[in-house]
Amino acid sequence: MTRMILFQVLIVSLTTLSCLGEPYKNMSIGMEISLPSDGKVVATSSETPSCMIQGGFGQSSWHMKFDRVLDTQKKSARELVQLALKRHKSSDGIKIIDDMAMQCGKIEGWWTRISLPIKDGRDSTICWLVLPIRGNQALMASILTTQEAWQLSGKSLLSSIQSIKLLDPLTTLSERITGLDNATTLLSDLSAQSLSEVIGISSWRQIQKSEEGQIRPIEI
Repeated sequence: MTRMILFQVLIVSLTTLSCLGEPYKNMSIGMEISLPSDGKVVATSSETPSCMIQGGFGQSSWHMKFDRVLDTQKKSARELVQLALKRHKSSDGIKIIDDMAMQCGKIEGWWTRISLPIKDGRDSTICWLVLPIRGNQALMASILTTQEAWQLSGKSLLSSIQSIKLLDPLTTLSERITGLDNATTLLSDLSAQSLSEVIGISSWRQIQKSEEGQIRPIEI
């Protein structure tokens, strides 16, 4: 009996892992997450740190958005979720399905999932997760999908959400500086000779070259 239970737990774990793809890291937001296997990043912003992830097809599609809240006004994770929920409480037929603490690694946040009727008769599902970040900040994840899509992809979306890792600010800053240094080195090494070997004769272009304080176009 014990072996059977362990086997079932192993099958569930393997199934969950197979639903997740490669980890995605966003340095502006300061997080790493294992996305669902059908998820792809469709938009990012560094001005207001955020990103949008999309997955599924047709009526089974879903959207997941992450925002870094830069000033929580010292509100708790639960209070921030309640603020997001408040925007929909006036809607008729709203049902709160989940409203509870959720553990993501060593960090405890707050998770809320609601069902909201829409005009075409298909209920939509909206979810929020808020994780506190040191320094009066927070990470807010929101999911928008249909009830049908949640039934199909809910487990993988939950597994993805719970895989979130908040990145250490100092490590993140160091990695970004290293990336900028590497990019600067790469650009400084570019020359007509090195580029001509890459693009071939049929794809020559004109670039600008600085000579004696003047910018001059040259053929490569």
